[in-house]
Amino acid sequence: MVKAFNPPHARKSKSAKPLKLNSSVRRASIRMPEKMLEEVNKILELEGKTHKGKWISKAIIDLYETEDFIGLIDEEWFDRANNFAIQVVLTKEAQSALNNIIKEAKQQGLERNDFISATIRVAITNALVREGNF
Repeated sequence: MVKAFNPPHARKSKSAKPLKLNSSVRRASIRMPEKMLEEVNKILELEGKTHKGKWISKAIIDLYETEDFIGLIDEEWFDRANNFAIQVVLTKEAQSALNNIIKEAKQQGLERNDFISATIRVAITNALVREGNF
C-alpha cells in the first residue's frame, strides 16, 4: 500500500558528532569488508579472546597514538561490495580517543559521512598490519 499524501522522508546528514563521555561504553555499528572481518575473527581465535569490542578498542587507542592518524583516515577507501555491518561495544578509553580523533579531524577540516566507521576501519587495518595478518 502506498501513502499518496505523505511526502518522501528527507535523510538527515550523519556527520560525526562527539560521543557522550559520561557513559562507560559506547556501541558502534561499522561496515567492514568480509576479508577484514575474517582476519579479525582469526586473530581473536588465536589469542583466545571472545569479544571484538576490546580488541577494536585497543586498535582505536593505538591509532590515536599514531602520529598521522588524520592522514590515514583521510586516505581510507571503502569498497561497498561484500561488506558486513557489525556492532561493537567500545571501552571508555577508546570512546575518549575516538572523540579526540573526531575533534582534531574537524579542526583540520576533514568531513566524511562515515567518519566514525572509517576511523574504526583504519584502526583495525593498522592493528592487522601490526599483527602481520593483513
